[in-house]
Amino acid sequence: MALFWGVGQTIAALISWAFIPNNSCDGPDYCPSHINRGWRYCWFVNSGICFAAALIRLFVLKMDETPKFLVSTGRDAEAFAILQKISQQYNRPLSLTLEQLEACGTIKQDYFDPSQHGYSIKALWRAMHTNLKILFHSRITTRSTILVILSWGFIGIAYSTFYNFLYIFIASHGGDTGSSTYIVYRNALLANFVGIFGPILAGFMILIKFKMFNKEILFGRRGTMIFGALASMAILFGYTTVRTPSADAGFGAATYFFVNIYYGTLYAYTPEIFPTKARGTGVGVCLVVGRIFGAFAPVVYYFGAESGSAVPIWVCGALIGCLSILSALMPFEPSLKRTV
Repeated sequence: MALFWGVGQTIAALISWAFIPNNSCDGPDYCPSHINRGWRYCWFVNSGICFAAALIRLFVLKMDETPKFLVSTGRDAEAFAILQKISQQYNRPLSLTLEQLEACGTIKQDYFDPSQHGYSIKALWRAMHTNLKILFHSRITTRSTILVILSWGFIGIAYSTFYNFLYIFIASHGGDTGSSTYIVYRNALLANFVGIFGPILAGFMILIKFKMFNKEILFGRRGTMIFGALASMAILFGYTTVRTPSADAGFGAATYFFVNIYYGTLYAYTPEIFPTKARGTGVGVCLVVGRIFGAFAPVVYYFGAESGSAVPIWVCGALIGCLSILSALMPFEPSLKRTV
């Protein structure tokens, strides 16, 4: 999923590079609409892509409903049909029968009434409260939940704040990383393209095994996140030495590559380690915390830029490095735990 996120960003950067440099104003003094059409062209093309993808999703790539949802809403026969389809598609035996499934009874969902086809907000809140208690029901799950939530929060504020401050820092030290819009969007295209391959490397890294003290150790998801966080911190601190557009292109590409190793792995790790019943709630909390922390990035940027302080750039870089410590402290390692 992180790989295709990079593909989408690359396409967006390519569209921007194609339209904006030749269809934008040279300065703020004279900028009428007829010579500043570049961003509009980007908007039209991106909207067209989204609309085409929606049509493909509706009429070509039809997706089945999940068995969990079907069972929870009293549609056992449909759920069984989906399970049969999955077992045939992946050549796995299915010992369950429809009669056995129906004999288990029905699932009571306080927040959903099939007869009314509606939801109760109060009951939904109660269900979420129950799921939150599951996420913190023991010492080890509490530790895991807190570490994962903190990881999303740290990456949410640190990465965006760092990039806001980075170019101010470089400019204040005599650097010039964007002599033209052509160079700026070219560098963005290169960085996003290279970022595609970070998650691919992460997919191989989680399977690496090595021997230490006569014991075989799996690199796994935690090891991959530790590597991605430390490498990202090193590259970002090195980024502060950039003074030219060429160096900006190189360090930008390296940054996207290593950050996507960490972020892609965290994205996969997060739903894996939450208890099944509370998984959706746990993932939702992580995303909300990441957005809340990220919302403070412009605030830090505003006050830091106004004072001319370079402290935020070093603090945020260090926070990205601290993600490696959080990864090392995470109690669960789900890699290679499933049997074939």
